[in-house]
Amino acid sequence: MFILLRYQIQELVFPLLLSILGICLIFLGELLFEMGRYVFVNKVPLAWILTLLLYRLPLLFVNALPISLLFAILFSIGRLEKDKELVIMRTAGVSNRKLLMPYLTIALIFSGVSFYCSDKIMPVVYPKSELLLRKIIFLSPPPEMVQNVFVREKNRVIYIGRIDLETQMLSHVMIYELQDDKIARVITAESGSLQGHSWTLRAGLIQEYDKQGRMAYETGYQQMQFHTEANTQLFRSERTTSDMDLAQLAQMIRDLHRQGIPTTSYEVDYYLKMTRPLTPFLFVLLCSPPFIRAKMQHKYYFAAGCLLFIFVFFGVSSWFVSAGRAKVLPPVWAAWLPVILFGGLGGLGVWWADRA
Repeated sequence: MFILLRYQIQELVFPLLLSILGICLIFLGELLFEMGRYVFVNKVPLAWILTLLLYRLPLLFVNALPISLLFAILFSIGRLEKDKELVIMRTAGVSNRKLLMPYLTIALIFSGVSFYCSDKIMPVVYPKSELLLRKIIFLSPPPEMVQNVFVREKNRVIYIGRIDLETQMLSHVMIYELQDDKIARVITAESGSLQGHSWTLRAGLIQEYDKQGRMAYETGYQQMQFHTEANTQLFRSERTTSDMDLAQLAQMIRDLHRQGIPTTSYEVDYYLKMTRPLTPFLFVLLCSPPFIRAKMQHKYYFAAGCLLFIFVFFGVSSWFVSAGRAKVLPPVWAAWLPVILFGGLGGLGVWWADRA
């Protein structure tokens, strides 16, 4: 059985590498074509363009892997069928289920590779890629400035007129502390600075109000320390879930919960980070059983049917994700139901193929 497994893997290596290389080259060529004008018109250094292509490779690999692996396996099965090797294997007592196991194992391994790339590599290189792309387009990195930020905590609302994320400086800060849904104290500051959860506020006022809403006390200050549970990473308005691994995204969701900010969309993305890497395994699980059972003259029709399945899979998955973001489904089900549905169909396909 080990000899058979090794032989099937050897048959799979070349078409898989060729498929991944071909799809990545197509996307890289398109990106290079788009960036070409910046080299000649804006005099952007070629090294920047090549660095951008390098940063995009993990994303291209993850996107290309499901289709590349599927068609590499279908090509391998088709060649074994054409050369009558599948007939010999079946005559020797090897069932279709045993023939499928190496392909499913390889698909599961590559799903793990896809998860590692998505969770560990892409959060590192994707922000660098986006920053370099903006630098190429504008020839200078945009200022990391955020304006008009509102942060809500349990009994507090914070307004910040402007945050310089490079220097960690604040301007025009107003803090409303609430009691029984009424303003009990207001703290203002002309400027300040961030040091994690401890902020330094400068040149401001402290005003306290009674239960009737009348000002009962007012004093000024030159500098004061202010503690907050607000996560300063949330101020980075352009940061997306693609920039974070699972642990960082989970922490951000907890921080948003504490501030009373809805997190449904982020929760959907959190579970999608677990399910999307399973796409290569699902493609192989659902498409390879009917393909390995089909007769040689019908395999082309099954290959075309695989393209239709890919379209249906992504369509159904997008519907579930949209339902999750709209709070029609819980986030965990929005991400996992397509996996359960198509995984169950694939399991039935393996059972059906083994009955041949």
